[in-house]
Amino acid sequence: MRAASQHGANAGPPVVWLTKRAAHSQGWMRMAPGRVADKGEARLTVVVGADSVQRYDKWACRHGIEHWWLQAMERAAGEHAHRWYVSEQPVPRSAWTDVELWAGTGYRRAEGA
Repeated sequence: MRAASQHGANAGPPVVWLTKRAAHSQGWMRMAPGRVADKGEARLTVVVGADSVQRYDKWACRHGIEHWWLQAMERAAGEHAHRWYVSEQPVPRSAWTDVELWAGTGYRRAEGA
């Protein structure tokens, strides 16, 4: 299976997906019929060092993404992949500054967060 491809779930190396935007789009996750992976139920705000993250588009190219697939992801999401980031390292709990849960109409701060 090619890394960073459309073939199957978790087709590339395991990563933590990050964005600088509070409102994120996940249209690209709904591209394959029968495969919906909504990762928006919880939103974590984290503080990580710039050296631990990579721009997704550059990372994906290094891992063999097919150019047409990257473009399809961008079209579905309605934004360019240069706004997305990945970390190949886990983000430790100590780096979380806020945890919010989807409450049907918006995010609400999780108790104890």
